[in-house]
Amino acid sequence: MNKRFTILSTCVAAIAMWLVQSSFSNGMSDSNYSGSPASNGKCTNCHTGRADLSATLNVVVAEKGTLVPITTFKEGTTYTVAIALTGGTSMRRGTNSTIVSEAGATVGTFANPTDGKIITANGVKLFTHSPANITGIFAYEWTPDANTPETVKIYTTGIAADSKNGNNGDQFLEAEGTLTKEKTNALTHTAQTELELFPNPCLNVFNSKVNISGSVYSSLGQLVLSFSNTKTVNVEKLEAGQYFVHFTDEQKSYTKMIIKL
Repeated sequence: MNKRFTILSTCVAAIAMWLVQSSFSNGMSDSNYSGSPASNGKCTNCHTGRADLSATLNVVVAEKGTLVPITTFKEGTTYTVAIALTGGTSMRRGTNSTIVSEAGATVGTFANPTDGKIITANGVKLFTHSPANITGIFAYEWTPDANTPETVKIYTTGIAADSKNGNNGDQFLEAEGTLTKEKTNALTHTAQTELELFPNPCLNVFNSKVNISGSVYSSLGQLVLSFSNTKTVNVEKLEAGQYFVHFTDEQKSYTKMIIKL
């Protein structure tokens, strides 16, 4: 069994593919096979899942409209959950995915599925795949609300079918991860104005009023620059264009967009 939860840059391409896809079709089964505490089983209810087709399952959560993976969330912010079930010999792939409380209850809202649909099964909302996906790329949006607890779990399961129209000879995969609510306090709100990056657009450098550490990503999610404990970041060697800066001070994490002239 291949079990992975990753937020590494190798998965960012999956988000980029999602941003240009718009397909939608019905799922194969309105059942909760996500592997969460409230699920009624896993994909192996219908598939043996013991084969090794060299497939991999990667899950990335990123703020909507960006390609920067996150592990913390903010109430009222919409996030994209991108799933890449790729590799191997299979030409048909499927997945279930949900974000729930540690006890398994639905948290937040789910919307805008890509190559699948949002269903409710066993009292839990989840994403389920379309009948015959061949790309292995799926996605949905999740928005935490005021009732979302401090810690939530994301569960994802998948099947890489052997394309022989049977229910054996397939590969079962699953991934599990944790997201935590971003801490805020009065000091954080007071300091917010100090954490703007300037000038923006910039030519050779951009600045912060406090020391920051982080990374610069291209519009395709590629890591192009890292920096540590500085108020000035040199971007002279970067090509002109739009970039995302993911950085931290000593209190919290931020993602800002900058334009390099």
